[in-house]
Amino acid sequence: MTTSPEDDGLAAEYALGTLDADESAAVEARRARDPDFDAAVSAWERRLGALAEAAPEAAPPADLFARIEARLGGANVVPLLARRLARWRALAVGGGALSGALAAALAFLLIARPAPPHQFVAILQKSADAPAFAMTVDVDRLEFTVRPVAAEAPAGKSYELWIIAPDSAPKSLGVIDAAARTGERRLAYDPAAVRAATYAVTVEQPGGSPDGKPSGPPVFVGKLVPVGP
Repeated sequence: MTTSPEDDGLAAEYALGTLDADESAAVEARRARDPDFDAAVSAWERRLGALAEAAPEAAPPADLFARIEARLGGANVVPLLARRLARWRALAVGGGALSGALAAALAFLLIARPAPPHQFVAILQKSADAPAFAMTVDVDRLEFTVRPVAAEAPAGKSYELWIIAPDSAPKSLGVIDAAARTGERRLAYDPAAVRAATYAVTVEQPGGSPDGKPSGPPVFVGKLVPVGP
């Protein structure tokens, strides 16, 4: 038995900590009676834990609280911050590898820069416990960035990223660097196709495929899931 795309997305949202208390309770109850769904949640907890370990620590600016209050029109932000931090507690516990400092840094990023409603992430990986790249996509702007998680540079070769839209051949999104974050790039595709597509990485000759087609099977693949409060 396999997990459906909808259930996999729900598992990802639970691991990210974006569900409310009732939704989280429903997921936990289902995990107890559905081994396949429990395995899907555990897989997302492992892969997101590895991604969080790759994120650098960050200290909030001294004027952050005042800027948040200003953006909220002077409203009392303490309940809001408490709710946002509570949403990340499940991720901090479930992904046991998170340090307290890193969990605080992730919470700071969530609070200071809330994810746009159409921002998505894809974990490009060989298996559930071996994430290689994290791809972030802003569907409104049709822009994306790629950050290495645990990918190693292929000796004498290049990694190339592909978008595989439904009923379409793979199209190159360019060469990606396994050692550094790839700068912001554009997606010349319909937003619906961007959301539904599969993203894949192949190993190509230096500089990428010479004929615009993958020269071999993908080594890492992933699909987008929504991120945000």
